[in-house]
Amino acid sequence: GGRYDGLIEEIGGSPTPAIGFGAGIERLLLSLENGERTAEGIDVFFVMDDGGDRMRVLPLLAELRRRGVSSDLDYAHRSVKGQLTQAGRLGAAKTILVRGDAAVVREHGREDWEAPLDRLVERIAP
Repeated sequence: GGRYDGLIEEIGGSPTPAIGFGAGIERLLLSLENGERTAEGIDVFFVMDDGGDRMRVLPLLAELRRRGVSSDLDYAHRSVKGQLTQAGRLGAAKTILVRGDAAVVREHGREDWEAPLDRLVERIAP
């Protein structure tokens, strides 16, 4: 890391202010190549409908993770369609559509079921 204000000028470019940082990406990639993947996809992905309260879902997300359930939600405030697409990309086993105080749970090969948010964690990870 550090300042690299003269670097671009040194290799023939115009004077350009710059900074640098190191993230250890190479080590991360090497560890991924050497490690075994035990599971594909995530267990749960939350999709926020227009009436969904993200602040009520965050503690549920944290509790599911604490119980060993891999889970996530959209942080880019995408449309419902975009969030469903993201859930599919992540290979989510359960997609939870949050609508107000309730959630509709979609599981591959099963019928959708509904649960109030305050009982959702117990239904997913007792």
